[in-house]
Amino acid sequence: MKSLFLTLWNLFLETVFPAICCGCRREGGLLCDDCLNAVQLRGSALFEVVDSECLDGVLACSEYQEGQMMAKLIYALKYDFVVDLAPPLGQFLIDGCTNAEMVADVLCPVPLHAKRFRWRGFNQAELLANVVGQEVGLPVENLLKRIHFKKAQMELRKEERKANVEKAFRMRENVDVVGKTVVLVDDVATTLSTLEACASALKEAGAQRVYGIVLARVY
Repeated sequence: MKSLFLTLWNLFLETVFPAICCGCRREGGLLCDDCLNAVQLRGSALFEVVDSECLDGVLACSEYQEGQMMAKLIYALKYDFVVDLAPPLGQFLIDGCTNAEMVADVLCPVPLHAKRFRWRGFNQAELLANVVGQEVGLPVENLLKRIHFKKAQMELRKEERKANVEKAFRMRENVDVVGKTVVLVDDVATTLSTLEACASALKEAGAQRVYGIVLARVY
């Protein structure tokens, strides 16, 4: 009886409040085929070598540009709280990892500070990591925690971002990364400061290699 009620209730909601595409605002679904195909992916799906003592490379599926489809979808996930966008967005990461022939031991979502998590109700990086991990057969572990939060990175100038996340992350208790290759998962990277801060904590704990995968990067 309960299952029948939920089915009828969901049907009622879909009829009265039809799903709206997060890209073009047309009815029919959260992400229509036209908007999905409008996402501009980078031609090279390779881990870029970066100038960092701790971060061994980064794979970005697309270039972040305001107004472009990828930017709209990331915004909808993070600030409109459309968590059902995680699977289609995660598929971009899956395709990138597959094309780059990624070899890793564990996926680690970039953590949110507890205050930020309470405000949003979820960690978008963790949602994406779970989609990737399930598809590629890698464990997803919350290896890190964020111990302080000053300002959101997007609110800062490039030169301020490194200081904003310096020593912001530390390892959780009872986790072991010694000799492992860890892949950090996040939605957007700009100066790589957040990924580098996470990688620093992981390397100090004994990780052999640390890479990052993101949906988009600001170049």
